[in-house]
Amino acid sequence: MLNRVCVSRLGGVAVALSLLAGGSVSLGQATFQLLPTLNPGNVGGGAGLSVSPDGSTVVGYTDSPIGSQAFRWRQGEGMIGLGIPTDWFGEDYTSFSSAAYACSENGDFIVGVVTENENGNLKGFKWTSATGIEDVSVPDFLGCRDVSTDGSVIVGEDYSTGAFINGYYLTGDGIMQTGSPNTQRLVWGCSADGTVLAGSQGAFPSEGFIYTDLTGPVGVGDIPGGAANSGFNAISLDGTVAAGFGSDSDVQGRQFQAVRWDATSGIEGIGRLPGRNLSSAFAVNGDGGVIVGNSFNSGDSRSQKGFIWTTGAGILDLEQVLLDQGATGFGGFHIIACEAISRDGLTVAGIAMDNNFNQKAFVAHLSSIPGTNACDPDVNQDGNVDQGDIDYLINVVAGGNNPTNIDPDFDHDGNADQGDIDALINVVAGGDCP
Repeated sequence: MLNRVCVSRLGGVAVALSLLAGGSVSLGQATFQLLPTLNPGNVGGGAGLSVSPDGSTVVGYTDSPIGSQAFRWRQGEGMIGLGIPTDWFGEDYTSFSSAAYACSENGDFIVGVVTENENGNLKGFKWTSATGIEDVSVPDFLGCRDVSTDGSVIVGEDYSTGAFINGYYLTGDGIMQTGSPNTQRLVWGCSADGTVLAGSQGAFPSEGFIYTDLTGPVGVGDIPGGAANSGFNAISLDGTVAAGFGSDSDVQGRQFQAVRWDATSGIEGIGRLPGRNLSSAFAVNGDGGVIVGNSFNSGDSRSQKGFIWTTGAGILDLEQVLLDQGATGFGGFHIIACEAISRDGLTVAGIAMDNNFNQKAFVAHLSSIPGTNACDPDVNQDGNVDQGDIDYLINVVAGGNNPTNIDPDFDHDGNADQGDIDALINVVAGGDCP
């Protein structure tokens, strides 16, 4: 199976022209970075499983002196181990591991699982720097797979409901199940506010579903061709687009294709990379316009490639996109899976592998999103398009702080200069995107 089990705004605005003194600012190229492990000498491997919506933080798991351990990584801060509790399971077990699956807006609140490796029992955890790692399993076994941007809603699967695993969401009011207890259900993603969930229900075959308190779990079917078998691994922060896999063939090793769903178009296949027979989508950006995942041939580990899909360019090999945008630093490693993406679609995390099958977590930053010149004039991300956005871009082009991590090359000419400010002024006033 391809589902992963560890197991419009524009109002009237006043426009002011502001001119910059001086020349232009050259834009940086795309970057690729292998993340270190927690072992001395950086030996061993790991995986990046999530990136914070603001793109500042990567979480996942990595080798460490005490075992495979959940981590948080930030540029300048480096790698921090979140711990591996050994006393959460009440039995004489000797082998444990942990993995972080999601984090809040800026990565300060993290959720994941601690695993008792001998039998595969899971305990969900939450982590902050102030509290450390805490058990959130109520009352028995939980998996924590995603979290709202403010950390107030945790979602995942509940293993304490008898013969069937059931999806849940956990808030300050306690744990709530996503429907009847006699249907297996896994929740893999939630919207920014935690009100829209996505996952898979049933087993062998499964079906992707969308859940809200108003509708309950609603199955979305599958793409045409082959026996029905679908599931979602993620949902956009605005709750409008889900991504995962569907089945379009009955031929062994060719059944599954990455899919995108929205309420208007339904579930649609987004393709496979050339020469690959299978694909699955693992993450989607804030508005659903960018999706990442992996594509491969059954039984061939070396065939794995991480992909990026956009509405303008379709499905592309992410590694090649990064190389085309000037990224370096691969060091013999190749991107085999893209597991996570930031709100703006420019930061991706996942897994890279070398020719000896060594795996490392990676983080990559795109210089631009392939196949689109579409723009977001809300550059300061305050929910409005107005003079504040123009002022923000003026400051960034002049070399000031850029907390929303925008690309200042608003007019896509390769430089950040007065032309970008003029282009934004035009868009704020109601003109077209450059």
